[in-house]
Order: sequence, then structure tokens, then C-alpha cells
Amino acid sequence: MEADLLRRCREGDHLAFATLLDRYQTPVYNLAWRILQDPEEAKDATQEIFIRVYRALPGYRFEARFTTWLYRIATNYCLDLCRSHRRNPRPVMWEQAEKPLGPTSGQGDPAVIFERQRLQETVQQAIRELPPKYRAVITLNFLEGFTAREIAGIMGGSVRTAETRIYRAKTLLRHRLEPFLGKGGP
Repeated sequence: MEADLLRRCREGDHLAFATLLDRYQTPVYNLAWRILQDPEEAKDATQEIFIRVYRALPGYRFEARFTTWLYRIATNYCLDLCRSHRRNPRPVMWEQAEKPLGPTSGQGDPAVIFERQRLQETVQQAIRELPPKYRAVITLNFLEGFTAREIAGIMGGSVRTAETRIYRAKTLLRHRLEPFLGKGGP
């Protein structure tokens, strides 16, 4: 089904591309937003990413999964933006994202719910403080569910490089969370 959709896109079927856009626009926006940490910049980036995807579709060879190829374009574009801006990440409320980090159900013990929300906010802040390439790795691995092999395909490099980046991102995240974890947190 997706292969047929992609073939139609490559042949210039605008309706097929609109379907593809509808299917992947939110995940690409969420990725861009988590890396760039600015909702307006993420909107602009998402538009530019899909322009690049549309232009690059004739060269798509069906060797990698489409999502790997798409996320590679999106991640590289966002990391290039971060490098070109040479800016510090701005605080953004991650609650605006489509996909929360964990369960925050309103049911159950209020103390447990409060602790869960506090942990989520603490983790989100720690992720925001990571350098862009590690924010990207954490987003791809933990929030989007990509494996080290898939991250290697997305970000370029070997599986070992992806595993090292995941390890370093987790280590940096752990160091940022130590004060919280040392106070009786999980």
C-alpha cells in the first residue's frame, strides 16, 4: 500500500502526496519541535522538510523503509538549523506535543499522579537541556521507537555510532536527572 502510494507520488500524483503528507505531517512536526524547541520554527521546518521530500522522491530507491528515509531528511534538516543558528534551546512546554512521555491518567491516587507529572516535567526539562544531536537520538529512540540500526540509517553512520550516541544521550540525561533521583525519585 505505502509502496504504491510512493510510486504514485513519484509519478506526480498530487493527491497521493497529500495523503502522504497527511499521514506523516504530525510525526515530522513533533520530531522537529523536539529538536528545535520552538513551535513556530518547527512548523516552518515541517513545511521545508516536505518540500525537500517532494523534490527528493524521484531519487527514493525503496532500499530503506520510507519512514527511515523521511526521518533522515527531517533530522538532518533540523540539526542543520540548530548548527546554523548556534543558539541555546529555548524552553518550550512539551505538553503541546502530540505524544506525551508517559501515562498521566487522572485516575488513581493524587500523590502518585502528582509524582508521575513531576517526573515527566523533570525528564522533559532534562531532554530540553541536551545538545541537539542527543535530543534527536533520545526522540528517535525513546519517543519514536526507532532501533539503533534505524537511527544509524536516519542520522548516518554505523550502528555502533548510533549505539554510542544513544549511550551518551542516556548518560547525559542520567546526570541531569541525578538531583531528582537522589531525592527519593524513581
